[in-house]
Formats: sequence, structure tokens, C-alpha cells
Amino acid sequence: MLVGVSDAGQITGVDIKAETLQGWVNQCKQNTTPSVIPDIEVILLDGKTIAVISVDEYPVKPVACKGRYFKRIGNANHQMSPTEISDAHIKLINSSWDYHPDPIHGLDSISQVKVQAFADALSLKAFFAAVLEKFELIKDERPTFGCHLLFSKNDV
Repeated sequence: MLVGVSDAGQITGVDIKAETLQGWVNQCKQNTTPSVIPDIEVILLDGKTIAVISVDEYPVKPVACKGRYFKRIGNANHQMSPTEISDAHIKLINSSWDYHPDPIHGLDSISQVKVQAFADALSLKAFFAAVLEKFELIKDERPTFGCHLLFSKNDV
């Protein structure tokens, strides 16, 4: 979301005081369940201040806003029905936390020796990346949390 830019794309600017950014973060956190904390970047453009507010995709879905659930269709928000909310929760159950990409650790933290030992134990004729891909231990070119727990170079 861009604050200080009109719907038509005109840079209008925004007055940001010392407590403004923390206030925006608190509003997002207090009005969402589970709590969502946005990233806010302040940019000076054409002599005017704008704020770029972004939120990474949250692994727990759906997220409520002021106790209500919404979905985006085209350029509009629509309130979700109880069935849609239930379906979203069921999808979450089928996708546990260990399936999600680890934002902290890269593939360089994964032991090729441990992965190869795993492949050998299963009599797989595959190497490092192929083994990780076959077992869906890589998402968005990052190891999943489960991958890191299983094959970290450093014991966790």
C-alpha cells in the first residue's frame, strides 16, 4: 500500500511524525487476528514523502480484520462466507509450518552429506537438489523449516 500517492498515481505526499509509523504498525497488529505486523519504508520522491506499507504472505490463513474475513477478487474486497473460512482453515491443516520456506536459512545451511546419506538409505539415485525437490523440501528456492531441521549443517 502506498500512503501519499493518490488512486490516480499522483504523488501527494504524507506528513509523517515520530509516532506515525509505530501507530500504523500498532493499528495493523491490533486489528488483525492472528496479529500481522507490516514493514514500512519511507521514501522521498519528487520532494514529497511517501510510505510503502507491505505485508509478506502470512502462513496462517485466513487472517481476520476487525473480526471479519475478506478475500480479494479483482480489485475489490469481499467478505468470506463461513464455508470459505472453514475451507481456508482446512487447507492450512494440510500444510503444516514445516512445509513453509525458512526465511532465515539458505541452501548453504543444508548439509549435502546428510542429504546424500538420506538418499543412500532410500536407495535413491539422486543428488542434493533433486532429493530436496523430490521431497518438497525446497520452496521458493529456499529450504523449508522441515528441511532445515532434518539436514542442517549445524545440529539444531
